[in-house]
Amino acid sequence: MIKIFTIIRQSLSSQKLIDTIIIAVCSFIILFMGIQLLSMEYGRDQGVFSTVADILAHNGSLYKDAWDLKPPGIYYVYYFAECIWGDTMLSIRLLELPALLSMLIAFIILSGRYINDWRPGLIAATFVMITTIEIGFWNTAQTETFGGICIIWGLVAAGSGQNGIFRLITWICFMIAGLFFTWSAFFKPTFCFTFIIGIFYSYFIISEPKKLSEFAIKKISFIGSAYVIGALIIIAINMIPLMISGSIHYAVDIYMNFLPEYISLSFQESSFLDNVILFFVRWPGIIKFIILPGLAIFLFIPGKNQKEIEGLMLFAGIILIILLTIILQGKFFEYHYNALIYMTLLISLWGYCKSLKYIKFKSPVIIFILLLYAFYFPRYELAAMSKRISGLLHPQNRIELNDKLYSIYDVNMETNRFVAHWIKCNTKAEDAIYIWGFESIIYDLSDRKPASRYIFNLAQRVNWTNDPARKELMRELQQTMPAVIVVVKNDRHFHITGNNKDSLETLFEFAALHNFIEQYYRYHFTKEDLDVYLLKDPVIE
Repeated sequence: MIKIFTIIRQSLSSQKLIDTIIIAVCSFIILFMGIQLLSMEYGRDQGVFSTVADILAHNGSLYKDAWDLKPPGIYYVYYFAECIWGDTMLSIRLLELPALLSMLIAFIILSGRYINDWRPGLIAATFVMITTIEIGFWNTAQTETFGGICIIWGLVAAGSGQNGIFRLITWICFMIAGLFFTWSAFFKPTFCFTFIIGIFYSYFIISEPKKLSEFAIKKISFIGSAYVIGALIIIAINMIPLMISGSIHYAVDIYMNFLPEYISLSFQESSFLDNVILFFVRWPGIIKFIILPGLAIFLFIPGKNQKEIEGLMLFAGIILIILLTIILQGKFFEYHYNALIYMTLLISLWGYCKSLKYIKFKSPVIIFILLLYAFYFPRYELAAMSKRISGLLHPQNRIELNDKLYSIYDVNMETNRFVAHWIKCNTKAEDAIYIWGFESIIYDLSDRKPASRYIFNLAQRVNWTNDPARKELMRELQQTMPAVIVVVKNDRHFHITGNNKDSLETLFEFAALHNFIEQYYRYHFTKEDLDVYLLKDPVIE
């Protein structure tokens, strides 16, 4: 009997069994969180992106026919998802999920490369999935989500070209790195600096440490040509459609006239030092409990080899760029941290797993790491997970549950869905509508086209573009004569508009639009914060 217990104890302590448990637990968590992600609906930003994607799907042009602030990448991702899976809220999740899962492969490659252990990569990828659900629907499928994934794959490609500078495979790896780093900038422009970090790193890895200056011109030409070709490919993919459609002028106007003031808006109330403090204060709190100790362990634990130092320096450069991006932007929304969380999670897990070398009883520590997130998982998100599962198991209750799940801040999903359904039932498919406010999701829910390129009214509410933007809006509305106009109330966002007025209060100051509605429309009903006006036309009755 004693011998049997001895065999069992030896089996339970074997590394193979531990690895099997890690893989099984991580696989279950990833599968469960993936199901949660697929059941998520849109937040405000996703509603904007989807509306733009729908305009593109109907032969519209980005920026020219749909005004928004983001680079082209995010709209093309939504457009691509819609082309494959149709105009539903599930489409972008079916694209976001495999994109996130691809980091499982990337993290395992990076972990094997820099610390010679694949386990931290698997666990870090699992924590990425947990974190994605934890930060909620509002902060997923964002520009930083896809931009961060591009950076991760850029790092994989940049470090893969170590087979000699004259080998084709090395050049191709560097070209792919240039492509991914450039692609990340088409989601977040400041991510373009990762391109420079990648070039320096690639130069370092194909040079012996004591011979960095030898054949410098040849090496730089080799690396630079690869990176530039990769960059040109992604630039062409993103910019050629804008050139063909004549949208470049509109894009330049947004980036040259609107964005500089919009970004500097935050600095009217805070200094750079204030923003540094806010950066750490606003960093999603729960996530810090898992990331920061692991980072500290990896940074200060002794015994780093050359590869670990190389990986740490590479990631430090990328993290610094992302960190400065958030601080300088000065708007500390949770999704702004997405790319940073991906990077720091991986290094944090390197620290945790490296600490196991100094611990005799490894199994309990591994289990502790896996359960650490579950312990800190917010109760409100556990309740949301429960409702999403209930909605999947009971389809008849799904809409009611979703209306509660996806109503947040000043957004009432039940109200948006009600008004969108009413519009769909009381207008023709070819009719245009106009939303005076930030509820662009109504266009998507009602399956009706916007009457103006201004799919939300930010340009008319900020003080540096409101005059020309209002004139252009009026020209478009007078030409289109939307069948329905919806006026939004209580959408006050000082950090976005620079004032505390909502859309209704701004409407009273916008005499041209106010008089236009008074002359050609009649008030029909109010639902929560939405006032609905009908065109004075008996056909719509």
